[in-house]
Amino acid sequence: MALDPAYRFPDNLSDEVGALLREMRSLPTWTSRKYEVFAKFESLARQKAYLRFTADVRDYRLSGSGNSCLYQVPLNQRGALSVFAGKFIRVVCGGRTNRYSGRHYYAKPVSKRSWRHAVGDRNAELDADAG
Repeated sequence: MALDPAYRFPDNLSDEVGALLREMRSLPTWTSRKYEVFAKFESLARQKAYLRFTADVRDYRLSGSGNSCLYQVPLNQRGALSVFAGKFIRVVCGGRTNRYSGRHYYAKPVSKRSWRHAVGDRNAELDADAG
């Protein structure tokens, strides 16, 4: 099930993962430093028990290793993110799985406090849906 744009928000969390993702985005080309930062992100994602899954970029509309968003998972979510139904999560693109549209993604819930700090009241009308 595709990420519904109505439930998607920019990822501006200031945690340890967010700092690595910001650093990656600040590096315009894939230099040795960018590869190093991405490797640190993947290691930290494993350590922090992010769910790693594969999906079609056309459904998730998130491409480019290290690009991320915050997502309020609807209660009727299907697919890999159904385990997060009703939760607030960060989704990170982890790179291609093939030459076409397959991608690796990482996902993990974020606290409501972190979510509110990052997103604010722009999603007040969606709160009833997320429980």
